[in-house]
Amino acid sequence: MQLENQLAIAAPKVEFADRVGEASGILIGNFAKVVGIGPNKLFAWMRDHKILIASGSRRNVPMQEYMDRGYFTVKETAVNTNHGIQISFTTKITGRGQQWLTRKLLDNGMLKVTGEAA
Repeated sequence: MQLENQLAIAAPKVEFADRVGEASGILIGNFAKVVGIGPNKLFAWMRDHKILIASGSRRNVPMQEYMDRGYFTVKETAVNTNHGIQISFTTKITGRGQQWLTRKLLDNGMLKVTGEAA
């Protein structure tokens, strides 16, 4: 009986985790707001932990290792400026990446566990 109650409580969380895992991705700044960290703080933390490139024209683009794992996608766009055409990169975190990064942030004390089921 107790196991059935625990399963009933966990069911919505499992369904949510499955949906997030299948999601196509959101901007990292939006993810930061969802988990309650300021975007600037999250970007700085990710650069410090070598998840994102720290400088140059590819600043805030994920390291290849994390792209290969399916945690991020990057869209490349050509932008016409006064100085000619420049390349802009837009990074999105995938559903799988959201799950991974949430665990990593929890493990590193950047997030606190809240809303535990009673």
